[in-house]
Amino acid sequence: MSLIKFKNLLKHFKHRGDPVVPSCAICDGLQGGMIDEDGYQKSYHVPLRIIQSRKTSGCGGCGLLYDAVDIFKPTGIAFQLLDLSLEWGSPGNGNSLRLSLCKDESGIGNCEVIGDCYLMCKQDYLSPWTAIKSLNDETAIVGNPSSPAAFQKIRKWIANCETHSQCSPAQPYGGLPQRVLDVGAGLDSNQVHLYEGKGEIHPYITLSHCWGTSEIGPPKTLTENLHDRRCGIQWTELNKTFQDAVFITRELGIRYLWIDSLCIIQDDEDDWKEQSGQMMHIYESAYLTIAATGASSGQDGCFVDRVPPIELRDGILLRERIDHNPWFKSPFTREEIYPQTDPLLYRGWCFQERVLSTRVIHYTSKELVFECKTSTICECGNPHRNPYTDTFKSSPHRTFNWTKMVEDYTKANLTRSTDILVALSGVASSLKSWNKGKYIAGLWEEDIVENLFWSTTRPSICRRPPSYTAPSFSWASVIGEVHFGNPHKGPDRKCHVSLIDAASVTDPVNIYGAVSDGFLTLQGTLIPVSLEKVDDSPKVRFDLPRILLNTSPIEDDSHIRHGQRIKSSSWLLPLVSSLAGLDTIDDWEYALNEGLYCLPIYSPWPKGLRFSLVYALILGLDSNNKYHRIGYARFDDVPDWKDVIITQEVTII
Repeated sequence: MSLIKFKNLLKHFKHRGDPVVPSCAICDGLQGGMIDEDGYQKSYHVPLRIIQSRKTSGCGGCGLLYDAVDIFKPTGIAFQLLDLSLEWGSPGNGNSLRLSLCKDESGIGNCEVIGDCYLMCKQDYLSPWTAIKSLNDETAIVGNPSSPAAFQKIRKWIANCETHSQCSPAQPYGGLPQRVLDVGAGLDSNQVHLYEGKGEIHPYITLSHCWGTSEIGPPKTLTENLHDRRCGIQWTELNKTFQDAVFITRELGIRYLWIDSLCIIQDDEDDWKEQSGQMMHIYESAYLTIAATGASSGQDGCFVDRVPPIELRDGILLRERIDHNPWFKSPFTREEIYPQTDPLLYRGWCFQERVLSTRVIHYTSKELVFECKTSTICECGNPHRNPYTDTFKSSPHRTFNWTKMVEDYTKANLTRSTDILVALSGVASSLKSWNKGKYIAGLWEEDIVENLFWSTTRPSICRRPPSYTAPSFSWASVIGEVHFGNPHKGPDRKCHVSLIDAASVTDPVNIYGAVSDGFLTLQGTLIPVSLEKVDDSPKVRFDLPRILLNTSPIEDDSHIRHGQRIKSSSWLLPLVSSLAGLDTIDDWEYALNEGLYCLPIYSPWPKGLRFSLVYALILGLDSNNKYHRIGYARFDDVPDWKDVIITQEVTII
């Protein structure tokens, strides 16, 4: 809903009528804190037509509910299809009533939530229901995020964060970054300058922001203007986001600010490589990271006026429920599911900036959100948790932490596909203490075999990058969202390959960044296969093909020459237990016209169960007898296949 529409509604509903007194079974049932006799929280589902009828009969409580629904109810939907769900809960530790408008077109209880808001009571006002208590300052969204009230909140959050053992102290790793902006000690100066540090230890703030789609982009430091930047940068040269970041830095009493486009020489490749390799230190050591989360470009700025609550009656407020799913469930969920109201959450470079920072203040489109390595706080009062809080702790689930981060990272967008490993290099560098062996093109040596079984979630739109980014066994060799299969670790899991060697060629300036070459050599069994695309089977996910296995052994090089189909009888695996998928749409033409091979990796279930599966890679063969991955397969663990296939060394590039 637009700000203008909300302001018009605010004028219409403010001071509308006398205080509400519950007077019927529906709204009277909201008394007593909505806790049943067993101590459990109650919730109510009421057909909206009943609420309307009770309002018409003169019930003030139902009248208030109906007025609230009438504001956020979509137009063009029949009342007969709508139910109102009432639930006591956040914000403010349960001091509000959540109203969810549900549509059930099926008539069998399959409800779709089409509207969501909260009813709250202002401070020092009498609530019509004891379930709704007066709010406090902690759950009031400040209308102007640049106001003294907003900074008072931020300072309080930072002070509390500094008491956390995991967050405090945020000590510099050895001084200021190589270059920072000196914003001065006062609040009135309109000039800043680029300062090249000499190892001094001072607190500094970093900025996380979207560069935008414009060809011009944000202000940059280049070789030709480096001297001028040292002398000073005029206020008018800075875009709105940079100006707001300077203002925030000064308000918090910090003198130095780090902004990537101004503190890295953008046309100096050596400087860019060196500084991109320092991202872990720059963000981990910062006093605070300012995140312009609601801005899609530098012209938007950090400060966006918030939509005020609507006062339905004296003291009774209606506020739209803020969706936190992109924050704590899957921060980079696909944009068609969660619209990009906060664009920064969907940018690849900003992923590691968020993960690495000790504390972040997000200026979102609807509220302030404060994240640190211990907790997350938002203005609206809905509690949620940073999904990466435990990432850097010693844990038996460290492999899962890494693959989960990669899954979320690949949902984000990168302007340059060649940045795919560089933009995650700070996180990888910070995890070297895990002692997982070499870092090989986005995978850790100790876990590389079990993490080979990744797949693209939408192969029909995933692509191979135009320039080399990683060897084909790495998730970084594709553009698109990936998912890692569960390795099912345990004593009964059977591994069908053994690692002989693996390596990647990196720049010594940043060994966790871009790679120019790489290989993986395994001892395993190769099965000649062909793929048959099946469009009419409901068992096939997306456009995945069936897999045909040839059970003839590979006896010599004549059987594996590039492009030669092995002539032998083939059998079709049962579709219910066989599945094959190609990594990208670019692999289809090759897969359907060339000879392919299947490399079994592991079986997650023991043979003593009713069935067991084999998880495998689908490989193509180039003219140099090197294999490259183009997809994955999953099929029944047929006893015969291991008896007829010769074990050999397989090198994947």
